[in-house]
Amino acid sequence: MSPHEKTAIRIIAAAFAVIVVGQFLRGIFGYLVALVVLCLLAIRFLGRR
Repeated sequence: MSPHEKTAIRIIAAAFAVIVVGQFLRGIFGYLVALVVLCLLAIRFLGRR
């Protein structure tokens, strides 16, 4: 597996974890945190290119 594939799998796993946490909290706060985390991951991922 290439590093790029590993990074993609990590992002998918992180997004899945964020969704699960959001379901757990079931509040606006939970989804705001999820959005921030996803944005930070996206910025990090795009910044490496």
